[in-house]
Amino acid sequence: MEAYEGTGKEPKIETSDNAFKIILPNLNVHTKQKKPNNAPPKNSEEEAVIALAKEQDTFTRKDVEKALGIGQTTCGRLLRQMIENGQLVQEGRSKNTHYRLSK
Repeated sequence: MEAYEGTGKEPKIETSDNAFKIILPNLNVHTKQKKPNNAPPKNSEEEAVIALAKEQDTFTRKDVEKALGIGQTTCGRLLRQMIENGQLVQEGRSKNTHYRLSK
């Protein structure tokens, strides 16, 4: 319990007739402040994706991978972050997924 002093977070203990559950908050997670829609790019990878989006109306994850020379996981993380920041819009699902700039 001393590990949570001063953090504002506390473990929760839930009990039932035949069991108990202890929920420990993750102290390593920091809440992110969301950027407003159409926030300016914060790094060169984001700038490159925006340049690609301006060049082509819509693009795929593979287009970004080729343009930036990055892997699938890194590319997916970058695109997801840009969607959360309101810079891109995802259209379609699975193999039909493509992206475009948000308006």
